[in-house]
Amino acid sequence: MSYDPLLTQHQPPLFRRNNHRKNRLWIHHGTKLARLQRVTLAQKWTYKMTKSPPAHQFVPVFFKNFQCIGDKCEDTCCRGWNISIDKKTYRTYSSHPDLWLRTETMKHIQKVKKDDHNWGQIILNEEGYCPFLSDGWCQIHKEAGVDALSNTCRSYPRVETRFGDNLKLSLTLSCPEVCRQVLLNPDAMAMEVQPFKGFYKTQLISEQVENYHLFSIDILLTQGISIEEKLWIIGLMLHRSEDSLPNQQFLAQINSLINNGELHNAFLQIPYLDKLQWWALHHLTQLQLLSNQKKGRRGRVVINYCLHKIKELFSDDGDITHLTKIHDVWHKEVEPFLNAHPHIMQNYLVYYVYHHNFPLDPDMTPQQCCQLMITDYFLLRSYLCLIAMSGPLTVQDVTNLFYSYHCVRMHNKEFEKAMAIGLNQYGSNNDVSLYALLNTTPPSMMANRKEQNDASADNDRQN
Repeated sequence: MSYDPLLTQHQPPLFRRNNHRKNRLWIHHGTKLARLQRVTLAQKWTYKMTKSPPAHQFVPVFFKNFQCIGDKCEDTCCRGWNISIDKKTYRTYSSHPDLWLRTETMKHIQKVKKDDHNWGQIILNEEGYCPFLSDGWCQIHKEAGVDALSNTCRSYPRVETRFGDNLKLSLTLSCPEVCRQVLLNPDAMAMEVQPFKGFYKTQLISEQVENYHLFSIDILLTQGISIEEKLWIIGLMLHRSEDSLPNQQFLAQINSLINNGELHNAFLQIPYLDKLQWWALHHLTQLQLLSNQKKGRRGRVVINYCLHKIKELFSDDGDITHLTKIHDVWHKEVEPFLNAHPHIMQNYLVYYVYHHNFPLDPDMTPQQCCQLMITDYFLLRSYLCLIAMSGPLTVQDVTNLFYSYHCVRMHNKEFEKAMAIGLNQYGSNNDVSLYALLNTTPPSMMANRKEQNDASADNDRQN
């Protein structure tokens, strides 16, 4: 696919027109970083054109396809949350003509008056369920209609984020059906872009962060290199000095390494830090569960299982060299499974960048955002290995894990603090320790592979 500047001239960043479908824009799937580099230059120029009104609204395919499956869902979003009631909804319930709704409001909704968005809070029952839930369905919805639902209940799992003047529609992965829509559909990250006509407040974003955001998606969509190598490249991009090595020069160097076949060899030079990987796997798993001990909390089953497997794996002598078993399962079972379903991890990481406006965060630097993304990926990869120890992986295993992980992981600031401390404690510096989480080849495994390659080379020469 050749680059045509006329296609992107009047379009928002990150997306290009598919001429076969009117008014639909798709994320560009490149095969070479050089091609992505040319597209990114146009995207950067286009973004400057679209930063002033009219703004755009981005609607991913996974958002358009989502529909709550109600009582058919393996879990319920009406359990284990702090369900806030906005001021308007609280007053509507309190004065509603339906006697049942007025009575239940007095019994089950506590007035807290923190702000207009959090005027009341639903008191969950002893099992941690919303008292308005019955047979998998909301009784308020049933008795008073969808318009009677609070802002929280009506919107979940839908979220809106702003990037510059543009509005992004998204869904949170703490819902099992959302995980299926995001991870299992190869076209989940295709985008429809519409003019945004509502009120919006301009969000000021530095050109550097804009470029990081665009380049991160471009790198993740590059074919021919592993997920670990893509995350490594993003880390290198964020940790380098842009003054000494501008973006275009950096990408040109990476492209040269890919074309020469040298990128993989360079990646293999990343040290293997078993103590760091053990700490991240064991401590951060425990931390997530301990910080979510509220009765009836959602999404704990799979993560609890993974923690049990971690303790079982290291129960005999605490020898952290048992991590080799996890990496062995990765290479023999999990990596081949993901290679057969390449859209799963690619969708997840592109979603991650899109949904979180990576690496834009008011409380973290771009480098810290990268630490968080790589740590999330490391844990999910390790959990898939632990699950695969009990039998062949299925797509249901994947969606169960990702949903469970994000239920426990959401809004967990203690996790983010502990991650930063651990990377400093167990690595020689942040960069080295961060990339060490991506290494899936312990020295012993590397030596065995070298022997096998040498033996294969000798046989080839003899033949």
